[in-house]
Amino acid sequence: MDFDPTVVSYGDLLDVLFGMRNICVPSPNAQYLSAVFAMNETQRQEAEAKLAEWGAKYSEPVRTPVLEASTFYLAENYHQKYMLKQFDELEQSFARHYTDARALTDSTAAARVNAFAYGYGTRAQLEQEIGEYGLTAEAEAKLRELTPAAS
Repeated sequence: MDFDPTVVSYGDLLDVLFGMRNICVPSPNAQYLSAVFAMNETQRQEAEAKLAEWGAKYSEPVRTPVLEASTFYLAENYHQKYMLKQFDELEQSFARHYTDARALTDSTAAARVNAFAYGYGTRAQLEQEIGEYGLTAEAEAKLRELTPAAS
């Protein structure tokens, strides 16, 4: 993930990550390893401190390692925007805009829609952004169905 530290701090980014996942659950294998990758010593120290802070909330040991960032490889295409691809309306809507897999992978709109399809985000956030995604009416309806209004 690329981030702009003038917009969000590394610590805040870690808080979001650790708030979405139990850091004590071991990864099933190396292919699906959940880890924090630090670009330098400062990030490594901050990540370890955040893991200790979040780990205090659990009765189990932290199993999310902090690793040195090295060569990054994109996941296979079938992993990219996985949840978006589970719904024909969403996938077909993006297929109109992106003719190659890399363009879809790099799309901010596709990333946002994928997150909503996974259940992240609120209906209010969706309504504020949905017009910017370039979706068909059918895709917009499916995304609204997947992001119900708060009860």
